[in-house]
Amino acid sequence: MPTFNFVFWDTASGGFLESEGPVIDVVISMPTQLEAWCITNNFPVPAPVTGHALIDTGASISGIHLPVLEQLSLLPTDFIRLEGATGVEEKAPIFPARVSFPGLNLNDVTMNMVVGNQVSFHTLKGKNIIMLLGRDLLKGFTLIYNGTFNQIILSH
Repeated sequence: MPTFNFVFWDTASGGFLESEGPVIDVVISMPTQLEAWCITNNFPVPAPVTGHALIDTGASISGIHLPVLEQLSLLPTDFIRLEGATGVEEKAPIFPARVSFPGLNLNDVTMNMVVGNQVSFHTLKGKNIIMLLGRDLLKGFTLIYNGTFNQIILSH
């Protein structure tokens, strides 16, 4: 089982896990089957979108910033009722997507259901958050949040 250790520390500011949150690099792409269809039918394949994912153990389903999904020419496949800290959304759009986490050496994970949301923001260190990594993906990991040492450890 590979283990990945992310330390949130630098000499200028010391530990910053608390202020930044557990953030990892993410690459979001069109699903493999849709990409193959586009190639076969001479349609352009949108370039993958890179950014950062915030690990969110409070989210049962992962979410991706809606403009990122639109940039990838993806259309919603369904709608669900979504309850969160900011209230209830009766018709939250669901999309297919493919995600990769370079820091985890985990590539081309097909996700049939991600919520399109308005998650985009920048951390204090300027990292562009475009995805909330929810329990639907975290269920395959062991996660240790070690605030004392400003680190998260993910085992897959």
